Amino acid sequence: MFVNKEIELFPNTNYLAYLIRGGFNFNSGNIEQADKDTIKSYKIFGPEDNINFQIALIQHKKQNFNLAKYNYSLIQTFNTIYRQAVINNAFIIFNEGNQKEAINMLEVLKDSYNYFPITANVYFALGQMYKACNNNDKALENLKQCLKLNKFDKNIYVNIAEIYERNKDTDNLEKILLEGLKNTDDKDIFNLLSSFYCETGNFDKAYDILIKSLQIYPNNYLAYYFLGNVYGLKQEYKKALSCFTMAILLTKNNGAYFYARAATFMNMGNYELAKKDMEKSLKKGFNIGSLKYDIEKIKNK
Repeated sequence: MFVNKEIELFPNTNYLAYLIRGGFNFNSGNIEQADKDTIKSYKIFGPEDNINFQIALIQHKKQNFNLAKYNYSLIQTFNTIYRQAVINNAFIIFNEGNQKEAINMLEVLKDSYNYFPITANVYFALGQMYKACNNNDKALENLKQCLKLNKFDKNIYVNIAEIYERNKDTDNLEKILLEGLKNTDDKDIFNLLSSFYCETGNFDKAYDILIKSLQIYPNNYLAYYFLGNVYGLKQEYKKALSCFTMAILLTKNNGAYFYARAATFMNMGNYELAKKDMEKSLKKGFNIGSLKYDIEKIKNK
């Protein structure tokens, strides 16, 4: 890394090299070295927005929330860093139980459009907070504004979909997931939409979505699981078996997939393999109320 050479040449003056290396270490998960480098940058240069922001991020990551809040609050220049600092600070305050204070901080930030353009992340943060407070109307209002500014982030669609699901608004739930799929082609959107179609009994649409998902994401184990259920309902047990087996191979430890394959074996009359998969399902921690009963029942076959 070029900054290492800069630090070797100017170990006591090049604050920017330490700051850059600190940021690289932070993004690489080397938090302790990031902390050391950023503090060294601070000691050379003193307080500065970029330095204070990086210190705050590191302390936030280390769950030193008071230090994080303090350093976020030192950033005063109205720019992108300031905006993100206010958002991060608000989330700490929100998680400490001061929801009204946190939301008010972001509402004030949102209303500061005369000073700098509002960006999608402010609306998104407000949407998340209102959603956590079960204020679905305000959550939707902010998330929809966010979507106008950024239609390519799957997280916005997921949050809106969760609210529509909470409100049992199936029409808008389907619409937002289809819109999300059109704009993102994201795996999670595929999974949510296929799950929605399965739960509402629209298995033909679920099948089409799942096939498309697996063409783009061939290792999407959840899609294999859903597709296995679709085939099972169609009594195409061999295809269901193949799908559940793929889901198991891709995850190894999901007891629900072993149980789904066990049910398929039972439908095919292969009780010995069904019993083995049910026992594996139990070992993997999947324990619905009837599972032990089902295993004993199979033993008597």
